[in-house]
Amino acid sequence: MADLPPSSLSLTPGQRLWRLLATKRRDITYLYMYAALAGIINLSLPLGVQSVIGFVSSGAVSTSLVVLIAFIVKRKK
Repeated sequence: MADLPPSSLSLTPGQRLWRLLATKRRDITYLYMYAALAGIINLSLPLGVQSVIGFVSSGAVSTSLVVLIAFIVKRKK
């Protein structure tokens, strides 16, 4: 307790937590951005599979569908 500045001794635990989080704001922002990007990437595979099944069941086959199927098959391996 002797090495703390006198101003920090009068802070409540909640205020100290907010001050600590404010110093780590950049790291927390990067963490949220990474989590959002990982979530989007993880959702792309099931949505791609669902669209491929829809296209194949309707009988509409095109070049873009073949590329999408190849992308999905390659990603699963």
